[in-house]
Amino acid sequence: MRRIDAAGIVWGVTGSLEHWRDEMGSAFLYRVLADVERGTPREALFRDLARAAEEQAAVWAESALHEGQAPPAYAPDPRTRIAAALLRRVGPRRMRHILAAMKAHPLGRDAALIGEVRKEPEARVILRTPIGSTRILDMLVGEPLPRIC
Repeated sequence: MRRIDAAGIVWGVTGSLEHWRDEMGSAFLYRVLADVERGTPREALFRDLARAAEEQAAVWAESALHEGQAPPAYAPDPRTRIAAALLRRVGPRRMRHILAAMKAHPLGRDAALIGEVRKEPEARVILRTPIGSTRILDMLVGEPLPRIC
């Protein structure tokens, strides 16, 4: 059942629960990263990213409810739990090599490293564009978007 509400939001587009799970998984991993980066400028950035992912998840949850599907209680899937455990054990810098190996697996074939977090001038997510330039990733809020980071 597809409908457009007064604000122009399209409800009933398939995949709301999948997007909700993706956002909740991202929030979970951002919180793990914040814990691993405790005491650095990146801690606050990862906590902000976790909050933003949870806000996006809430939008997707509402969309799913309009579709007649209530999101279940969130529990990280096995891949997310493994990534979190590895982040805690080896840290984010060494995790890059592990993520490259995970990408080689069929379940990770669409994974991509698209940027990095830098300390200066302040903690930000810097994306590399296809032409080699860089740009700052703005915080996503208020719009149901698929996971891009």
